[in-house]
Amino acid sequence: MNTKLLNTIQSFDANPLSEDRKTILDQLIALLMRNPDAHKLVFVCTHNSRRSQMAQAWAHVANDFYGLDWQCFSGGTEITAFNKNAIHALQTLGFEIGKVEKRENPKYNIQFDSDKKPIEMFSKKYTDSPNPTKNFVAIMNCSDAETNCPFVTGASAILSLKYDDPKIFDDTQFEESKYEETALKIGHELFYVFKNIASISKK
Repeated sequence: MNTKLLNTIQSFDANPLSEDRKTILDQLIALLMRNPDAHKLVFVCTHNSRRSQMAQAWAHVANDFYGLDWQCFSGGTEITAFNKNAIHALQTLGFEIGKVEKRENPKYNIQFDSDKKPIEMFSKKYTDSPNPTKNFVAIMNCSDAETNCPFVTGASAILSLKYDDPKIFDDTQFEESKYEETALKIGHELFYVFKNIASISKK
């Protein structure tokens, strides 16, 4: 793992999570531990362009970091494209991201370790390949997706883990800092989740 990304991960320990967020995250941990056969997570947000993409990337890294065997995916209720500001925020925190092909909805390779296979990411509906079609846990990252998609086809369980949309800061002086803040928060919380799952699994 490159030094920049490792430094970001190590910074999580210096910033304790609030008790309110821990309560929500502990519910997610308990839900995942109750579904041992559904070792697949699908992060769902309306456009699969910002929060759900960030969550997929961080969950993949946290899963690898703690030596677990969860598979991590993302999708939306609509297709747009992986947002450039979300990509930049992840790059700022240490992810190496390259565009695989040029099109309206490009595919990207996200590298977090030179010895590991990169993550291929692009905007898609949660029902689209390569996402699983059954026996997965759906994690809703925004209220719009939760409202538009109260029942996620094929999911064995659903839980809401919402994040504020950094899109509201597009084209403002706070754009870059707010996207990075969102990416950090998602990473911090998912590392908390996977760290605790790893700890419970070892007992």
